[in-house]
Amino acid sequence: MRKAAVLASDVVESAIKLLKPGIREFEVAAEIEYQMRKRGGIGAAFESIVAFGSRAALPHARPTAKRLRKNELVVLDLGAILGKILQRHHPYRICG
Repeated sequence: MRKAAVLASDVVESAIKLLKPGIREFEVAAEIEYQMRKRGGIGAAFESIVAFGSRAALPHARPTAKRLRKNELVVLDLGAILGKILQRHHPYRICG
């Protein structure tokens, strides 16, 4: 369980580094999936939620082509599967 939690935390950290104005929600979501697998995960436990701006208020926002603007709210919610262990990483809200 600890390894799955570390994996999910590492994936969130890598996703946060991508958050620059102009990046699209679906680009961040694709990187999350890639990083999960690269770090040994089987994949995502559910479709990752990546939402910018007003879309961050949607409870189950699917990633779209929306581009991040400066100082816009970001919500990331993901779950990783490592072996038979599922680790959900609770939503992050990031501004700036």
